[in-house]
Amino acid sequence: ADAVAYMQNATGGAPASASLLYDAILSDLFDGDNPMGLLDADQLRALKAGWLQPETGVLALNIVAFRTGPHARLARAVAATLRSVFRHVVVYADHDPRAADGDSSLPGNLLFLASDTAVAKRLATPPDEGDPPESSFYLHAHFKGWAPPELAAAADGEEGDVLAAGSGGGGEPPAWLREAAAAVRAAVPEMQRDALPAEGWQVVERLVAERSGGTATAKE
Repeated sequence: ADAVAYMQNATGGAPASASLLYDAILSDLFDGDNPMGLLDADQLRALKAGWLQPETGVLALNIVAFRTGPHARLARAVAATLRSVFRHVVVYADHDPRAADGDSSLPGNLLFLASDTAVAKRLATPPDEGDPPESSFYLHAHFKGWAPPELAAAADGEEGDVLAAGSGGGGEPPAWLREAAAAVRAAVPEMQRDALPAEGWQVVERLVAERSGGTATAKE
């Protein structure tokens, strides 16, 4: 809600001057829920008109969503909504969607890039220098090959729901959208489980318990 209000107030509801327009904007506001109030077509049009350079400006939008299964409709809807506003949309997963060890039953980060000029051709990637697959260096070197095929048609505007005003902001969202949001929230603990070894989570639990009792220190 704060981001929506800031965007609207900063432009006064009208396009900003050319000197205030940006080449790229990154929206990464997942806090257990995706920022649905910023994802409907009207908000995206306002952001495009008021904040991005015409033609070449790029919106980079990260959400956490399922790309397969019964709740993948959210990811397709975001792709389709972006495509209704921008002429070019590409989407990348945070891992190789073809990898045999990938778990497609869980949601993951999906990065959408949207512009009125072809985006993929402008992306530069560093060379693969043998970094481990779990490193950010490996991700940066390989992500251009991680476009989920399940979302290609939606990114081309051939399928998917276009999110209307009220889909997740002030109005009542449709049932499928509420169900998708609940499924993502329910999956977050399992997504986070692999971020630390078991002993690491034990330390986190101890610190949380101590902090709630007022005994944790900044050093800890």
